[in-house]
Amino acid sequence: MVTVSANAVLKNLEPIGTGAALQPLDLENAEFFGVSRLGELTWKQRLGVDSCVRCGRCETVCPAYMSGSPLNPKQIIAGLSDQLRLEVDRPLAIDGGDVVVGDGLLVTPDALWGCTTCMACVQACPAFIEIVDDIVDMRRYLTLSEGAPPGTSAATFKNMERAGNPWGYSPDDRFAWGADLDLPFAERGQHYEVLYWVGCSAAYDKRNQRIARSVVRLLREAGVRFAVMREESCTCESARRLGEEYLYQTAAQANVENLGAYTFDRVVAHCPHCFNTIRNEYPQFGGSYPVVHHSQLIDELVTSGRLHPAGGAGPRVAFHDSCYLGRYNGEFEAPRATLRAAGVDVVELPRSRAEGLCCGGGGGKMWFEAKVDKDVNVIRMEEALAARPDVVGVACPFCLTMLDSAAKSLGVDDVKVMDVSEVLVQAIDGPVSPAV
Repeated sequence: MVTVSANAVLKNLEPIGTGAALQPLDLENAEFFGVSRLGELTWKQRLGVDSCVRCGRCETVCPAYMSGSPLNPKQIIAGLSDQLRLEVDRPLAIDGGDVVVGDGLLVTPDALWGCTTCMACVQACPAFIEIVDDIVDMRRYLTLSEGAPPGTSAATFKNMERAGNPWGYSPDDRFAWGADLDLPFAERGQHYEVLYWVGCSAAYDKRNQRIARSVVRLLREAGVRFAVMREESCTCESARRLGEEYLYQTAAQANVENLGAYTFDRVVAHCPHCFNTIRNEYPQFGGSYPVVHHSQLIDELVTSGRLHPAGGAGPRVAFHDSCYLGRYNGEFEAPRATLRAAGVDVVELPRSRAEGLCCGGGGGKMWFEAKVDKDVNVIRMEEALAARPDVVGVACPFCLTMLDSAAKSLGVDDVKVMDVSEVLVQAIDGPVSPAV
């Protein structure tokens, strides 16, 4: 109980939500990359491991565990705790120890790669153990020290490095989705209310391009002076969650340098992963900016009278919470307010808000296949369909992709998956046109 109390006190002293910002590796001076032995955990991580009370709350909320993945967060932390006690008499005074990460060892790669980094386990843990951070540190060891990232993710890393996006498409085509929109590109010496960070998914994925077009439509409708940044490139957030810290830091430094060339009041991002990265992690690299999610900005524009949706009787929308917007950053109301402004009937799912169930796409899981009994996105989509909606509303392009894919695999074609911005634009203009 002493370690639990100490862990709780230290957790409450942290300035931002646990897990919102990973601790960067000192790549130039580090003696090792990631964690393969108990002696490589920080003293705070050892304190957390030693705090485990074996209650099992983490496994009951873990989407990977629900799907039949090899990941069981309780098993990982309890196993590390037992090993800690075997190796030393005093849990906070260890050095080195046996390698515990690897095939056939205490923590297997398949278990680590199952994590979606949704943070449900961290939120449920009564001992405040930061399980996701521990998992990412062990992933860093596998990726950086062993050169063994999961599945096809190594090719994704190469695409991010070479082309600035996960698919390897040409950087010159990053804004092709807006060729007919006369997009304003940021210019040095000019001041903008908003710098719109589009992100890779809406830049290159045909379906998610409609989100970017919707955001542009709403910004113009509200008379917001905005611009996009021609130099925008992948944040490599997924790479970081998969342990590729070197690639992430290289991308972060380049993006921070490019952002610093322009003058704006704040950054808006519709992708919660980009939002969390720029808001909570770029300050580690000298880039501190006011950052808002597009739903927060839309809610503000409606409340201030700059946007005037007609409202009226809209469709029945079951809203799915994004982990990186909700649990990571505490924003649950703005997406719902955006939907209500569109005049829709917002339906809450059984697992919603802080208890929402992950779509299965976080933690780099968008970029490789894993063997499971039942995909997380299918589990979540079945839950949403049970609410009998006309639309499943989302506020994240990863969630849209995952749930739309689940709908197709279930043979569902009468329920749409839509971003909240699309729902609002449809209430104003009718259906959003695809990119030309």
